[in-house]
Amino acid sequence: MLKALWILGLVFFAYAVAMQYNDPDPIVWMSLYGICAAASLAALAGRLSTRWIALASLPHIVYGLMLSPYLLRTSTHAFQTMGMKNDLDELVREAWGAVICVAWMAGLFLYARHLASRKSPEVIA
Repeated sequence: MLKALWILGLVFFAYAVAMQYNDPDPIVWMSLYGICAAASLAALAGRLSTRWIALASLPHIVYGLMLSPYLLRTSTHAFQTMGMKNDLDELVREAWGAVICVAWMAGLFLYARHLASRKSPEVIA
């Protein structure tokens, strides 16, 4: 069951990377989504490390915090079209993209921590 989830995450985030080529800030989002895809691949390969996941999550958290004020401006209007009608809609969608990335990485971190605790009960980090 978990392997299917990691495959889904890998495919989803790899697709998200490919879709960013025409974004106004493609490098930022290709990097953020690419980190999530790489983390999903690591989970699929059974090579998760809590330290690596924690470190790889930092850009998502920082960028998410920078965009967090726009979460309060969320409306259905921002998600009705894929095109960029105005800057506010774009920032709202980016804020939610950051939330998705942070949530995914948090889930992977908890899974990595669970795996580490099964190997050694004394492992906390």
